[in-house]
Amino acid sequence: MQKKVDFPSDREISERAFDLFFQERDAPGVFDDYRRRAEAELLERAYQAIARWTYDRGRFGPGL
Repeated sequence: MQKKVDFPSDREISERAFDLFFQERDAPGVFDDYRRRAEAELLERAYQAIARWTYDRGRFGPGL
């Protein structure tokens, strides 16, 4: 059984970028920079979820 991993959608990335933008409103930068940071952060979360799932599967799941 393969687990479905939800990669971030464009909307999720944009929402996270706005969050970052407003957190740093003292000195806002170029929005594209926030979007890149948000995308990297959300993709890292997806990667970590995959890594945890495959690690747990190897430890606790049936043999491959």
